[in-house]
Amino acid sequence: MRGRIQVLFPTGWGFIAVPGQKDHYFNAKALSPLTVGFGDLEPGDYVEFDSIDAPKGKRAVCVVLMGKVGELQQAVRMEAEDGETETR
Repeated sequence: MRGRIQVLFPTGWGFIAVPGQKDHYFNAKALSPLTVGFGDLEPGDYVEFDSIDAPKGKRAVCVVLMGKVGELQQAVRMEAEDGETETR
């Protein structure tokens, strides 16, 4: 599944927002060891993860950072500007 970091708490857990579904809980141990650390995440970052049913709702495991929010916003702007240039 894919989603965006919605909120992070300094105690090492947070929630991932998934369009059309309930938020998924995750903790720092759910991060893939090949990705960034919990402290490198920020709200809005794009992640990919596996979803499991937990006693209190959906839980994200094997969380992998797919892109930082600022980098993706810049890439979208650049693509939009390239599209405008090509149509002129």
